[in-house]
Amino acid sequence: MIVARQIDVQVSLLPLLAGRVEIHGLTLVEPDVLLEVDRDGKGNWQFASSDGADAQGSGDARSGMLRIEHASIERGTARYRNAASGHDLQLALERLEVVARGAAARIGGKGAYNTVPVDIPATLPLDGSKGKTELTIAGAGLRLHAQGTAALAAKDTVADLAFTAEVSDWPAAARLVRSASICAMA
Repeated sequence: MIVARQIDVQVSLLPLLAGRVEIHGLTLVEPDVLLEVDRDGKGNWQFASSDGADAQGSGDARSGMLRIEHASIERGTARYRNAASGHDLQLALERLEVVARGAAARIGGKGAYNTVPVDIPATLPLDGSKGKTELTIAGAGLRLHAQGTAALAAKDTVADLAFTAEVSDWPAAARLVRSASICAMA
């Protein structure tokens, strides 16, 4: 599911005595992530528990025993393939940085979506409560912006977002839209 050339982790030692893991820094260098859904709709990130039910995790990692304050990716790739729908999406990142402060995370990145260059700034809530959310994807003559509120949780995600699109180069934007299949990750 994921391999990386290098992983750097900075962990606080004192919270470990209380059973908490606080990661001040996490850097993945040249990670390669592959998320696949088989023809039956099961993702390679879904594992069966001992009673046969799918075990996907429950709840928000930040509210439990794990906290990550800063994470970055250098020269990474991610791919999502769905055998049931035929979707094949690819993201190549030059860099991506996530900084968590309080109940929100600020995200900044630069890369390519299905070979089309994009910039990715975002603000997302982290604690499962509804919070200010902002996401912009810009590239190839197209800027998509979403702003509003969202609650991101492991099982349910609720969003109330307004979307705007600005087009400065119609032929380039058309290539980006043709390369982007909108799909739900099962």
